[in-house]
Amino acid sequence: MIALVPKTQVAPITEKVMKKIVAEISAKDKKMAKVIASHPLCTIGRNPNPVPHFESLVESVISQQLAVKAAETIFLRVKKSAGGRVIPTRIASLTEAQMREAGVSGAKIKAIQGLASAAINKEISFNALHEIDSDEEIFTQLTNLWGIGPWTVDM
Repeated sequence: MIALVPKTQVAPITEKVMKKIVAEISAKDKKMAKVIASHPLCTIGRNPNPVPHFESLVESVISQQLAVKAAETIFLRVKKSAGGRVIPTRIASLTEAQMREAGVSGAKIKAIQGLASAAINKEISFNALHEIDSDEEIFTQLTNLWGIGPWTVDM
């Protein structure tokens, strides 16, 4: 039996564990063994510095209908205005003027402040989204917020 990492595991998958998984798959399936041997080790689940869900959603809202470089510039300005940390309390403390100065449009400000409010008021537990088994439930929770649509959730 292939030793898969339990879904409830939060810590990143180590390289050692990934090598064990790959070895077990290769032993069971010779065709897959050839594919595995010709490709680098998978990095899924092994990001040592994952972006928190809240920060990722703020970045997705900012990037809507913008060129990648423009979105990155605006996001970094917002992050700087928030003292280097994109967390709900710091985002909620930013004024509309600060957000506009960073380059965020009015509609995006409303959506981002809605995300911060939902986190602060515990309407959505952004840090636990990865623990929800149903993509549909995550989709429903997030799209119930103003300005968060299917594209943002899918990103």
